[in-house]
Amino acid sequence: MKLIILIIIAIIMDATLHPALAESDIKACIKFQRQDYSWSHAYAVRGFTISGYDLNRFAREKGYKAHYSSYSTYFIVPWDNGGYISLDIGSSYVPSYEKIVTDQNSINWKIKEGGNYCD
Repeated sequence: MKLIILIIIAIIMDATLHPALAESDIKACIKFQRQDYSWSHAYAVRGFTISGYDLNRFAREKGYKAHYSSYSTYFIVPWDNGGYISLDIGSSYVPSYEKIVTDQNSINWKIKEGGNYCD
């Protein structure tokens, strides 16, 4: 887990040096699915997108193992406490409608663009 957090921190730092690698500062609303299959309240977050190909390439260059889908796009949300989530959004854009996606731990999340107001 610490290695993955280090990868994400390194990607964030590298993305500021290489803007083509990631599109940063995207606002989104996200909810996670609880164990009882209900949904949490919505969180307004900021994150960035990166292709699975670039995410794998970057991780491997740094000596880490990565198993992200090369043909997918990931929305990375770094948490204030040092954690993160990596949501497989599939396309290059955060959807404008609420879409169910999974994170790196196979937990279901709902995501949609925005962030000023989350319901």
